[in-house]
Amino acid sequence: MPSIEEQIEDLAKRELDKYRVEYYGKTQVLTNEIKEALKKAPSKGGGSGNNFPDIQVLLKTPSMRHIPVMIEVKGTKGDLVKFNEANEVANVDETGKKLYNNIKKYAVNGAIHYAESIITYTESYDESIAIGINGYKEGNKVITEYGVYYLASKH
Repeated sequence: MPSIEEQIEDLAKRELDKYRVEYYGKTQVLTNEIKEALKKAPSKGGGSGNNFPDIQVLLKTPSMRHIPVMIEVKGTKGDLVKFNEANEVANVDETGKKLYNNIKKYAVNGAIHYAESIITYTESYDESIAIGINGYKEGNKVITEYGVYYLASKH
């Protein structure tokens, strides 16, 4: 069955619009520091080059924390998240080597890759939220599923 990724991304953006959440697309700049961090980090495929989260949000809390939210969207049944045997998101193997196939294929794995890149390659952000969204058709219904992870360097 063909991917409905664009349709799912449009649904996610409409939800953000509904709640008046400002968001940025793949090629838009959330902040210059985040742009540079995504450029410095290895790409989802493991090479050099930019990283382009499908949707980006800068969450501003009442206590004035600014938390980057990286959203990755997929559109095929089974593409939400890949776990390892310990039920952890499988972005690295037991030796610490990055599993780029998982990072590219699965929404949550990709979103976590972006969120970790921001924490690793910026000075201003020590926390980030990764959201993976996947959707697929089952008969006439569109099924959507979400995975949300909070990442921080100080815990």
